Amino acid sequence: AFVEVLFPLLDEKPLARSLDFSAAYRYADYEGSGGVPSWKLGLDWQAVTDLRLRITRSRDVRAGSLSERFDTSRGPGNITDPFSGSNVPFPISVINGGNPEVDPEEADTLTYGLVYQPSWLQGFGITVDWFDIDVKGAIGQLGAQEIMDRCFDGAAAICALIDRDTSGQVVLIRNLFVNTDAARTRGLDVEASYQRAIDLFGGNEQVSVRLLGTYLREVSTTLAGASKIDRAGQTGQFGPTG
Repeated sequence: AFVEVLFPLLDEKPLARSLDFSAAYRYADYEGSGGVPSWKLGLDWQAVTDLRLRITRSRDVRAGSLSERFDTSRGPGNITDPFSGSNVPFPISVINGGNPEVDPEEADTLTYGLVYQPSWLQGFGITVDWFDIDVKGAIGQLGAQEIMDRCFDGAAAICALIDRDTSGQVVLIRNLFVNTDAARTRGLDVEASYQRAIDLFGGNEQVSVRLLGTYLREVSTTLAGASKIDRAGQTGQFGPTG
């Protein structure tokens, strides 16, 4: 069940060509994990013809998919055991699969930014948006070696995913989907575009250029009892390492 409203607060006023307030509420009842509410609040302010400012605050939810809850496969893997003091990898069995006990993840999201379309340069526009997504109980798999390392760091709940034989040797790791304690992504999105009409093949043609960029300030995960790991700046990410 959901409801959404949009209220125009101001219209054609000094420093407010328009000011709109939006709100939404949604309640989802998942058969596997129960009821979860979500909501969103937003302001959209057209200060002048060339400049629009916007801000949104929301609580977002996502339940585990069928594969994240039930799919299972087994295969070989290689790890090092930090408890042994050795850096030599050795083979183990790894179960990759879903976890029917995984809870829905919840994210508190804040975005704010501007849209600038100068009247003195027709066809040009630029948007700049800061985003901060703070997820509680994020759903994800850690990987066999990460499970070992997190257990060594003191995350006791993660140690339950590791099986050892009577001699203490690791023989099996269950790389299941779990709810991490927290995950956070924050950064800046920039998009610039320019479009103009040209007369090259008889007229009515257009040329356009578009530039997209993202700066990631933080891409971190934190498990209960373990230190935060920030992967911003690593391969596939951009931004300083935390």
